[in-house]
Amino acid sequence: MKQSGQAILELMLFLTVIAWLMGTGLTLISANLNQRQELLDQQRLSLWQVKAIASGSENYSYARTVKPLLGIFNQLPDLQLPLANQHSVVSEQNLWPLTKLENSWSATTVSALVTEPRKLTVVPVLEKLGIDSLFRVLGRLPMSRELAQGEFEFGPINPDATPYEVMCQKQEQDCER
Repeated sequence: MKQSGQAILELMLFLTVIAWLMGTGLTLISANLNQRQELLDQQRLSLWQVKAIASGSENYSYARTVKPLLGIFNQLPDLQLPLANQHSVVSEQNLWPLTKLENSWSATTVSALVTEPRKLTVVPVLEKLGIDSLFRVLGRLPMSRELAQGEFEFGPINPDATPYEVMCQKQEQDCER
């Protein structure tokens, strides 16, 4: 009987030490994880600040694959499709490598919504050759009135995503302009 009582005391002492170690360890682990999470949140915020990120890089697999194709498009006049769009966080305490891919091809002004897609067509090249003035001259002839200045627009780009007629049909209005 004396031995079984001693075993129960030893078990209770062992469980007490284990519970104290786990309680202390869990608070230390929780504090460490909270500190790491705060650091990660700060790094995520700095990813959107211009000063905290490194300049663009084109050293990733997609950029290396697309670079030869974009080389052809970049030879077109006035068309620039930048590829250095991978930005990384610059920090001494960088626990995780955070990067963001930036869409540097999107239009930055309202007028660019019309001019940028137009640059991908042959229209600017033909305009430099003077084809629009040829159409103006031909539009004065009686047999080609559809080429007249008020009737024909050379190479238009419509920036509206939804045509006017579709919007009229959805609103069940008269689509007469």
